[in-house]
Order: sequence, then C-alpha cells, then structure tokens
Amino acid sequence: MSSDALSPSHDELALRARFSLLLVAPLSSLAQAGLSPILPKLSEHFAGQPAADTLIRLLVSSVLAAMILGSLGGGILADRYGQRRVLLWALLGFAMAGTSGYFVDNLPGLLAGRILLGVFIAAANVIVAAMIANRLSKLLRDRWLGFFVVAGTGGAIAMLIVVGVLGQRDWRLVFLLHL
Repeated sequence: MSSDALSPSHDELALRARFSLLLVAPLSSLAQAGLSPILPKLSEHFAGQPAADTLIRLLVSSVLAAMILGSLGGGILADRYGQRRVLLWALLGFAMAGTSGYFVDNLPGLLAGRILLGVFIAAANVIVAAMIANRLSKLLRDRWLGFFVVAGTGGAIAMLIVVGVLGQRDWRLVFLLHL
C-alpha cells in the first residue's frame, strides 16, 4: 500500500462534512416511500376528485421517474457551479417541494410537488456520492460509501415509523418531515 493512500489529500472532506453528507441518505427513502403509509388516507380525502386513484398512484411513481432527470441535472450543474453550492440548493428545493404537500389541497398540485421532490433529491444524492467518491482517499472511500448505504437503510426504517405515527394523526403532517 502506498503512502498516498493513507495521507489525506488537500481537498479531502473533513470528518464533520462526511457526517453531514450521511444525513442526506434517509431523505431519499422519505421521498420514495414516505407516502406509502398514508396512501389510504389520501385516497379517502381526495375520493371525489376526477381520476383520484390514478393521480394518487402517480404521487409515488412520479418521484422515481423524476429522479432520472435530477440525477442527470445534478451532475451537470455540480460540474458547472460547484458541488457544495448545488447540493445546498438541491436540499433547499427538496425541503420546499416536499413541504408543499402540507399546504396544497389538490392532486395536481401534490403531483407537481412530488415531481420536483424527485428531481431535487436525486440531484443531492448524485452530488453526495460524487463528493464521497472524489474527495476521499481510496482507503476511506469504500468505508464511507458503506456508511452512506447503512445511514440510508437505517434512516428509511426510522422514517417509515415516524411517517406512520404522524400519518395516524393527520396525513398532512408527513409532508413537514421534508423540512
């Protein structure tokens, strides 16, 4: 093993920055599966709207489709404007798009917010993965990518429990988790 693999580069992420990046991992699970526990309540609330069943299903699947665009756009924008700046904007957009469901009381509006949510979280995840992969030494890279996966998985379990509890009180509260 060369000494280069053990010595940090001049641009290596500080430990606190690495832990901050781990906080992004559970947000993807919240975006993708966060509505699952409250889908019956959404169906009940919007039962009178035209095409409600189809639009409610799209609230979940549209996030995944939008993530394709966010992944592409996030990487391109991060190369052009800087990873940190675009990551912060993506996280702000995630919070705004995700929280919009608390205030919007129609399915097309909820769907628009969910599409934006998918774009923003995918952009954030691509940038986080790039930061970990490009700004850590070979020795640390695999370990921190593994931590990212564990943080995402553990966070997903915790998020679904919180979503279930909040959803029992009021389905709108779930959207505030995006803050």
